[in-house]
Amino acid sequence: MTFASAYVLFLLVALVATLFLVLTNTRRAKLPIKHISGYVLGVELLVLVLWSISFAALYNAPHGWPTYLYACFLCIASIGGWFLIKASTGHDAERAALRTKAASLGESNGRLAEIDTQKTAFISIASHQLRGPLTAIHGQVSMLLEGEYGDVPEHLRQPLERVQTSSQTLRTLINDFLNVALLEQGRLQYVIAPFDIVEVLNQAITLSRPHFKKAGIALTPVFTTDHPMMVLGDAAKTKTVFMQLLDNALKYTPAGSVTVSIACKNDDVIVTILDTGIGIPDEDKKRLFQKFTRSDDAIHQSVYGSGLGLFVAKEMIEAQHGHIWFESAGRNKGSRFFVALPLAR
Repeated sequence: MTFASAYVLFLLVALVATLFLVLTNTRRAKLPIKHISGYVLGVELLVLVLWSISFAALYNAPHGWPTYLYACFLCIASIGGWFLIKASTGHDAERAALRTKAASLGESNGRLAEIDTQKTAFISIASHQLRGPLTAIHGQVSMLLEGEYGDVPEHLRQPLERVQTSSQTLRTLINDFLNVALLEQGRLQYVIAPFDIVEVLNQAITLSRPHFKKAGIALTPVFTTDHPMMVLGDAAKTKTVFMQLLDNALKYTPAGSVTVSIACKNDDVIVTILDTGIGIPDEDKKRLFQKFTRSDDAIHQSVYGSGLGLFVAKEMIEAQHGHIWFESAGRNKGSRFFVALPLAR
């Protein structure tokens, strides 16, 4: 047999062997043929070249030690080629598996996003539907207690007051859920305009004072209403934030007082609400403005709350280019909340 014939025959055998190795490894790795990359084909070509060079050198080698040397080289090339093809096929299998997982994760994320959107829409619709009847209940009970329908017998006053308190609690919870839903949908509208923050703060204090009086907690404003301070923001949203902070101060102050002050600093007006309540432990400080976050101390003392109020307050203030933060020396050492809004120019 001539060298050319032997060489062609060897190449055919080597090609068949290479294809057999590729097919065997792809089947073991569960890799579809269509996912075989150019990397694997390049490795096959390299192995074929190594085998052909080894065979040519072995065929033309003189008798003696060169023959054994080239035979060893051919064996090494064969074994190395098998490992190269196996490794490259495994690499392609891993990439195919990663692509499959990425596609599956993409579908899962899409489904989760759709579920989250449906959840937000449901909360928004449910909150709207529940807020109307609760407002009517609260209003009618308030009118009964104020004597609009005649004198209320003493034995009914306490049950009616409980209904009024419960309806107000539910209204606050529903408003929190509705605000969160609107925030997540990007539908919470702001009317940014100059307004007197002293007047808005005083309105929030006036609305909150009956609750403080009933709880026996002193609410003390240490500012005068004679000097307006004009800031740029949404007056209604800012009032909601002040009401939330005052409500928190009342709930987390079993005994003592709450002090409210206001001051100008640089280009901001800063409102400070100081309480002598249960304080904020160090382990709760980093997550205080997150959704559904409540201090363990508040839970142990059976203080009602949804864990949404401070999250909503932070979002509302930051949307007005303001800042909200707090300070607390720790457990049972009170807390101090700050709201800063830019001065109107």
